[in-house]
Amino acid sequence: MAPAPLLVAFSALLLACAGTAAGAKCPITIAQLYVGNKAGDPPLDADCDYDDIQPAIDAVAAGNCPVIVNITREHTYTSHHLNIAGGPPITLLGWGDGVTCQSLKNFCPISGCAQTSTQPEITISASNTAGSTLSISGSSIVSLRNLTITAGMTLAGGSGGGISFDGAGMLNLTATTVSYNYAGYGGGINIKGTGGNATLNLYENTLILSNTAEQSGGGVRLEGSANLVANAAQTLIAFNNALSDYGGGVEVLGPARADIGSGGYGGLGVIFSNDASYGGGIAVFASGNGFFTEPGVVNLFTTDPENPVRIQENVASIAGGAIYGKGHVDQENNQNEALLCASQFRIDENAAPDGAAVYVDWDSSLLNPDVGGRLLLNRGACGGGGVRCAADVPCNLIDHNSTKDTLGQPSSGALILIGSDSTFQADHVAMRSNTAGRLVNIVGGSYTNYRDVGLLRNCLLAGNGTSQDLLDLAAEVFTIDGCTIAGNTIGGSWVFPSLDTLTNSLIFQPGTAVGSAMTLATTKYVLSSDISHLPADVTIQQLFDPKFNDAAGGDYHLQRTSPAIDFAGGIGGDDLDYLPRDVDLPSTANKFGPRDVGAYERQSACGATDTLFCDGFEAD
Repeated sequence: MAPAPLLVAFSALLLACAGTAAGAKCPITIAQLYVGNKAGDPPLDADCDYDDIQPAIDAVAAGNCPVIVNITREHTYTSHHLNIAGGPPITLLGWGDGVTCQSLKNFCPISGCAQTSTQPEITISASNTAGSTLSISGSSIVSLRNLTITAGMTLAGGSGGGISFDGAGMLNLTATTVSYNYAGYGGGINIKGTGGNATLNLYENTLILSNTAEQSGGGVRLEGSANLVANAAQTLIAFNNALSDYGGGVEVLGPARADIGSGGYGGLGVIFSNDASYGGGIAVFASGNGFFTEPGVVNLFTTDPENPVRIQENVASIAGGAIYGKGHVDQENNQNEALLCASQFRIDENAAPDGAAVYVDWDSSLLNPDVGGRLLLNRGACGGGGVRCAADVPCNLIDHNSTKDTLGQPSSGALILIGSDSTFQADHVAMRSNTAGRLVNIVGGSYTNYRDVGLLRNCLLAGNGTSQDLLDLAAEVFTIDGCTIAGNTIGGSWVFPSLDTLTNSLIFQPGTAVGSAMTLATTKYVLSSDISHLPADVTIQQLFDPKFNDAAGGDYHLQRTSPAIDFAGGIGGDDLDYLPRDVDLPSTANKFGPRDVGAYERQSACGATDTLFCDGFEAD
């Protein structure tokens, strides 16, 4: 049966129409070419324009108007090394079983036809012969739809096993799989922006799977003026490997950047089960050439409230299970940072000996200060974007990650490692059920650039297990504000040995010491199971029973009779649930003001855990 007509205009192609050399304009309809069994074994299809794909590409390059190259399954496409070198916009469009050049021409000659499946229909294979399956150069706008690009293989020093794009323009993938390709760099796709910006757009039902880089960038590698945009539903970068170095799923070399907002595929995180030595999921670097440096940027955000952007089950054999970032400085003191931003996100089930969730590394240069990176969680700075997660969806969560070696044995590394002269700021973040040497380890450094500034605000640290102190916050300035720290199994002597500022927080870790060398000027409104090392002040009180809703069940919201209710002075803002702070409960006498200390503000006097007479008058 012939495909049904589809009201798809391929708007990007229409917008890109250009005048011919003689000044004539492109036609309003998009030109169509047809590839199939024009020659070879019968039955032949006289309606096919070409018997293979490359001649059709060459014909497009000879013109000036956008063209769709329709590729049928009238025969297979193996040992292919396709080349697109500039020219007008081109779409390679694959069709499924039963579709012929004849049926396409007869039933949908102008605007294209409906696809019978969302999965790729046409396989273009290099058959593991030397060279990229598809090479793109010059200034090009290339779209792939309903294709599988596979079995490309470059030499160990080569790049882009499946697709190599070296130039400017755009590569759009829709319902396309790039799988089982191999290269030295960028096993699946290598995008190098030269002579202008090069953008890789991953649209719906696009999969980058099981590609291998001998060095770095197993799935996708970005360098130069390149940008990865992966915001569509049903997008997956998974099971890719960087055998020696960096970025199992994605590697970003500044000034390149990655903007990732997809909710993933079939319940899996968009960056899923990749592996490398550093940055199992993602690796990002600032870069320089001796004259200047440029940041590398990774911006994670959510586009579907029900499916947050998620970095899941990635593994690094050395550092940075989910994400690894590193700054750059040279002998001339040209310096820049790696920027890692995430908002409305989830990082879970990743593993590495150190930095199971995130490892922010630093670069050093003789006589110059160290330069690291910035890890900003719900703190902006990388361009933002996205929407807030739905209230009942696990979000802003770093959970079930573990530090372990390649043999699966626990290691002493941190869940989050922040290197010398780096910044870590997190707001509205929960760290739960992780296993590590420490949850956060800030190495500290020269401080010359004043980057060692840290913040945990509106945070919950609960149900984690550490073999050492829970936190080692050796930053020049670090603040914990509006946080709940409870229910962790701590192998060291301290929740944290020292801290610059602790305010509006609840700490319930009986038997474990809290802080030292802290001053009254920066420690206010604290309830803690241990106050022996905290300043003596009426706003700092020992906590014997926080009265959580259900700590055993993981619910650290406050009961109506909790001593943390209406404990602190009102300062506005919202809590970890994005609900208003400073809710003054009429049935509870204020201690120092209307604000609850800890991660959560109780919103009303009544709730599911209270009695039937919750009106403020029953006896407590």
